[in-house]
Amino acid sequence: MKEIFKSVEDDPDESYYALSARTKLPEWLRAELPDHKPTQAVSYVDGNFIVEGLDKVFSTVVEAYDEAEEDDTRQTVLDASLNGHGGELIAGSFFVDVKEGETSSRLLVGFTSESHEELLKHDYGIWLEKTLVEYEEDPADWVKSYNFLKFHPLFWYRAKDEKTFDWGTDEGFNNLMHAVYTHEDELVVRLEHGGHVETTYTSFYLDDRLTVRTKTFEEGYVALAANVHKYYAPDGMERSIEDINSLYGLKLDK
Repeated sequence: MKEIFKSVEDDPDESYYALSARTKLPEWLRAELPDHKPTQAVSYVDGNFIVEGLDKVFSTVVEAYDEAEEDDTRQTVLDASLNGHGGELIAGSFFVDVKEGETSSRLLVGFTSESHEELLKHDYGIWLEKTLVEYEEDPADWVKSYNFLKFHPLFWYRAKDEKTFDWGTDEGFNNLMHAVYTHEDELVVRLEHGGHVETTYTSFYLDDRLTVRTKTFEEGYVALAANVHKYYAPDGMERSIEDINSLYGLKLDK
């Protein structure tokens, strides 16, 4: 069964790298990403494992990898020559062969900062080109409304106030505040949220303009999504009054 709390499934005909290449991250996010570090490759040459830039050889890929990871000024990449020599190389990471008597394998991660940025671009590209489009075509559908909210850049955050590629792109909306109560014998569902606090991006504030009161959670997601779409652009930044007036045919002055 399709999981409704997931954005949209990847189109099998869509290239991961093509989508990442044509997607431009929001300007505020690009300013919060660290510089890319130079790389050093671990490879297999003539029966030995070597680390680029080091004048020594290693008997196992694990020894070579651990030595490379000691240098925090560079990021470790795993060369294709490693495949089949003590393990299997899959998507840039190396699964070390399970030794006799052991039940688990060690994973050597070769995920570079460029790869992290490509992943962010891919996540944002799917939301921008598919989730957002599907929502705008049918904003009354509560599942599409939920997915629009779940992955909206307004709710992206990081764990610490420092430049990083590690952003929660699908978790910030979980800070949604809700209350269920009765008023004049009618059930009321109140949903409240706000965007990430700019400059730190580690916490969220309450935006009263987004607060909705409905009879069901499904109606609440639809109403909340409508408010987010009205006041915030697809890059997660607040829309200008001129933008809101143009988009909704209004004549607001503040």
